Amino acid sequence: MSRSVGPAACLSQALADLRDDTVPFDRAMLMVLGTAIGTPEVTDERQRRDLALRFAGRPDVLDAYIARLRSYADDASGDGWFGACL
Repeated sequence: MSRSVGPAACLSQALADLRDDTVPFDRAMLMVLGTAIGTPEVTDERQRRDLALRFAGRPDVLDAYIARLRSYADDASGDGWFGACL
């Protein structure tokens, strides 16, 4: 993906990734979270609903992802800003 791609394209790619079970879940999550942090207003209602449904359709994967992030944060808690970012 090019650096010049905008937030809407990133979210569209995240949706495509979530539809494809061969694409790592982390890739879609990073695109969604990174886009939402930078420009939350870029998503329309349909895109938000589609993303929510795709994430809800993978509860075990989402739970594992969140558990891994918590573990990273716990492991890095003594490292100042790094732990805070996680």
